[in-house]
Amino acid sequence: MEEISDRIIDLYISLTESGVRFYYEDDTNPFSEIKELNSCDEEYIEFTTDEENQAKVSLEDFRIYHSKENINLYDWVEIREFDRLLEWL
Repeated sequence: MEEISDRIIDLYISLTESGVRFYYEDDTNPFSEIKELNSCDEEYIEFTTDEENQAKVSLEDFRIYHSKENINLYDWVEIREFDRLLEWL
């Protein structure tokens, strides 16, 4: 599982370097841009927002409430892999 978690973080880094922006909003976390994925395991994902807030949410909530913008044609393979790995955990 650690390999999958590391791959999710690597994909996040690659996609953000390519210009993709990740956002998150739910009932307890206001809409904000995700600036860093800190950790990921079978149950939770931790990230830092543009407000320098730390958030720890369940993987299920992250799957539902995160969004991505500024995706270009060349990012789709990594986007699909990122989403597939989230589902697999």
